[in-house]
Amino acid sequence: MLRCSGKLTYANVMVTILAFIVLGGGTALASLVITSNSQVAAGTISGHRPPTGDRPNIISASVNGTDLATGSVGSSELATGAVKHAKLSADSVTSANVTAHSLRLSDLVGGDGTGSLSFSVPANSCTRIALAAPGAAVGQAALLTWTSVVPADIAVSPLRVVSSGLVHGSLCNPSSNLVIENGIGFRVITFG
Repeated sequence: MLRCSGKLTYANVMVTILAFIVLGGGTALASLVITSNSQVAAGTISGHRPPTGDRPNIISASVNGTDLATGSVGSSELATGAVKHAKLSADSVTSANVTAHSLRLSDLVGGDGTGSLSFSVPANSCTRIALAAPGAAVGQAALLTWTSVVPADIAVSPLRVVSSGLVHGSLCNPSSNLVIENGIGFRVITFG
């Protein structure tokens, strides 16, 4: 029969302590490594916003779109203002996605130009005008409004975007008098 010495040495104590640490720590570490979803009970992982008393247990930026099932994230899971224009794919928003009466002119893509216009239109005739509208594109509809005094006896023909940023139209004088205006303020907008 083998007998252990009754004398404790520093080396014996350290070896015993290290054996417990290695064996116990290795087991504890192995129990923390998850290799399959089946090893995690439902409701165990609470994410970045855990219930009161729980700790977050998802590493920041560790979950992305490839980790989510199709259709698993809806509008109720998104924070207000979280989805900006740059995150939308082309043609992903249609009229069915827009609340009635929610769009304003500033929401429409197009040109918008302001300035002043001086002109002279003889009696019973028309004269052509060219107006700058940065952002205007050929094929868009164009509207003209006066931002100062509305010229008397002048009718505006339909406007047309003739090239990028440039709108043409005519001012017509149906009266029997010459109309001369200097520095009349205008705004021209395009959309569509």
